[in-house]
Amino acid sequence: MAKRNKRLKKGIESIKEEIEKHFKKLDNDLSEAKETVARYHIKEISLSLIQTLEKKIKSLGKITKEDLELLNKYKSLLEEYKNKLSIKD
Repeated sequence: MAKRNKRLKKGIESIKEEIEKHFKKLDNDLSEAKETVARYHIKEISLSLIQTLEKKIKSLGKITKEDLELLNKYKSLLEEYKNKLSIKD
């Protein structure tokens, strides 16, 4: 069980890094007026990365306050970008 938890924690950190990379790319694309590419990053973050992060955190068992805050931070940031691009779910 310890190895599994260690792998999950390592996977969670990897996904966090990936989400941060996509947000940076999203900022860059918006500043360069590349709306189509920016939409791709939004889709990638919302459909793939945040859901996977949430599943891995739940797999660890207890969801901490910090985990919830992080997920909410990513979700609210994503909503801000969606509003900037007028994307509706």
